[in-house]
Amino acid sequence: MKLILDNIGVTAKYVVSGIAAASLLLNQSPVPLYYTVCALLNSLFGKIMKRIIKDPRPAKSPKPGYGMPSSHTTAISYFSFVVLYTAPYFVPQPALRLLLAVVVVAYGISAW
Repeated sequence: MKLILDNIGVTAKYVVSGIAAASLLLNQSPVPLYYTVCALLNSLFGKIMKRIIKDPRPAKSPKPGYGMPSSHTTAISYFSFVVLYTAPYFVPQPALRLLLAVVVVAYGISAW
C-alpha cells in the first residue's frame, strides 16, 4: 500500500498534464482551453500564497523556497474539482459518477 501511495505523488504531474493535454487535443470546444488557463492561474495563485504564508520547507528538502501550499496539492485540488464539476456532462450514469467521484477524491487526498 505504501508503494502505491508513494507512486501517486510521483505520478501527479504526469496525470494532470495528461488530462490537460488530452482535453485540449481531443476537444474542439474552447472550454478545455478555459480550464487550462484557469489551471495556470491556479498555479500562479499557489505561488503567490507561498510568498504570503512563507512556510519554510523541511530542513532536508533539496528544493529552495517555501513549501506551503504544495504546488502538487494545489494542482490536484483544481483538477479534481474540474473532473467532479464536469462529470455530469461526460458520465451520464449516476453510479459511474459516484465511482468517479470516489476515485478522484481518493487520488486527491492520497496525493496531498
